[in-house]
Amino acid sequence: MLQAGLEQALARRLRYVTPGGALTHVSTYLGSNKMEWLAQGLAVPTAQSLAGQPMAYLVEQAPGATVDAHFHAVDQFQLFVAGSGRIGTHTVRALTVHYAGAFSPYGPIAAGDQGLSYVTLRRDWDPGAQWMPAAAPVLRALPERRHVAYTTEPLDLDVLDGGSGTAVQWRELAVTGHAGGAQWCRAAAGQCVVADSSGSAGQFWYVLAGSLVDAQGRQQQRGGCLFMAADQPPEPVRAGAAGAQFLQLRFPLS
Repeated sequence: MLQAGLEQALARRLRYVTPGGALTHVSTYLGSNKMEWLAQGLAVPTAQSLAGQPMAYLVEQAPGATVDAHFHAVDQFQLFVAGSGRIGTHTVRALTVHYAGAFSPYGPIAAGDQGLSYVTLRRDWDPGAQWMPAAAPVLRALPERRHVAYTTEPLDLDVLDGGSGTAVQWRELAVTGHAGGAQWCRAAAGQCVVADSSGSAGQFWYVLAGSLVDAQGRQQQRGGCLFMAADQPPEPVRAGAAGAQFLQLRFPLS
């Protein structure tokens, strides 16, 4: 089980300006990404050299900045954690989840007056954004390509303030016209939740409140991120002394 805390990610925080001029800061949890390499003046590695490595990073998009429409070569989730804005035609705020399948264009992502922050999660390494409309020929050359994308209704932040008891509670995030793959979970102090990626192509957990402790005693608090590969055996994860709330984001099987 791969994992990293928010403090670890912020230690890798770098300034990055997109080719379209959008000011962002990128903080990397897991793996590496094109923005991190370019911000340090380094050459971007080939996909073959980093294949199979999951990616997780926080993007802080400046107020009023717009990241142009684009796509990636792998499936991804984006969890909006602060601020507000729009992704395509959808209004987003904390806690909204957006999913885009491989080679499925989305955006633009427009930040509001308070900026917009979101965590990007991928189960495999991606060489970077392919910008539209310039990259449209890449899509036309792909046989039987399907566009898959959805945006959830924001999770009501009030859900983080209440609730007690000993039960483990699950709730599916509402998605219009799509099955989705995003669930919210609350576990009381000491309760065990089994991390099981069977039936999926892997999954991320993102801690919203409290803490989670894995079988090795490693603890992740609010803002922490955990990744379970598709072939990883089920593993028990325990809620900490103050309980835990987290989002489970499961990648669909191809």
